[in-house]
Amino acid sequence: MRAHRPWLAVVALALASVSRLAAAEPWVYVANNQSDTLSIISTASDEVIFTVRVGREPHEVAIAPNGETVFVSNAEDDTVSVIQSRIVVATLPTGRFPHGVALTPDGERAYVTNFLADSVTVLDARALRVIDTLSGFRSRPRNITISPDGTRAYVTTMGTSSLTVLDLTSHEIVSRVPIPQVGDGAGVTRDGRTIYVASRGGNAVHLLDARTLGHRRTLSAGLGPNRVVFTPDGRLALVPNMSSWNVTFVDTATESALQSVHVGGAAVNAVVTPDAAKAYTTVFSANGVAVIDLGTRKVVARIPTGRGPDGIAVAERPLGLAHAPGDGR
Repeated sequence: MRAHRPWLAVVALALASVSRLAAAEPWVYVANNQSDTLSIISTASDEVIFTVRVGREPHEVAIAPNGETVFVSNAEDDTVSVIQSRIVVATLPTGRFPHGVALTPDGERAYVTNFLADSVTVLDARALRVIDTLSGFRSRPRNITISPDGTRAYVTTMGTSSLTVLDLTSHEIVSRVPIPQVGDGAGVTRDGRTIYVASRGGNAVHLLDARTLGHRRTLSAGLGPNRVVFTPDGRLALVPNMSSWNVTFVDTATESALQSVHVGGAAVNAVVTPDAAKAYTTVFSANGVAVIDLGTRKVVARIPTGRGPDGIAVAERPLGLAHAPGDGR
């Protein structure tokens, strides 16, 4: 007769619960620039469920496509913290003052802009090691965006007010496109055809043809636009504005601004949940995140974080979901 093992049923039930939670509860990761921490937010409860200590002055966050590994740039330490299941598993060296960080769609490599070294560090995102340093980025490379097909990276360089285009096969710079009055963050439409570049000094978003790199259109934004992100279906672009304290919504089909949502402080970055139900905006001056309902386009929650929330990313299938209440806070 087979022995009765009730603990197996308990384990199976726990695993099933974790599986359901992982499917229903994406996590949002926020780099707190002035607290040297990473806040992890549950999108189910809209509250911080974990806080992870990282390096000094963290700026940007990027997550591997499988949701397993989180990369955080630490500007004052010249490092990147690598986090798996809420634990810092590696600290990798970069150039001076790392800022932007982005991963290729296949999750093989991570690229980190070194703001004070005019270079880009290339990381093996699986083996967690530095594999190259790319130079020639001319004066203050800040943020980096990778095309949906993984063939190009677009780097905004604040010292030259330009967008530098990097071929990710040859690691050669193929073009520099002037952006009026300081280009900050850039985004690429889901179909890969159009590049949106936020011009912080020009209070505008410049649209470039991704194939020819020619300038197609300029859209008015709020004051001090800082980034550009897109909804999963690609129909909307969201532009956080630092100085006017709002997020501008852009219809990507008509390439026209629709409206702006006030978030109560300097909006520096944003992400959209995989189901396109909500957007999470880091509000630097308010030490928190504003949650926008994308159906009503109204702020429905405010989540306290560490001081100076800056970079933000979302993972659809985060690890480390089995935890006791209050664990890791």
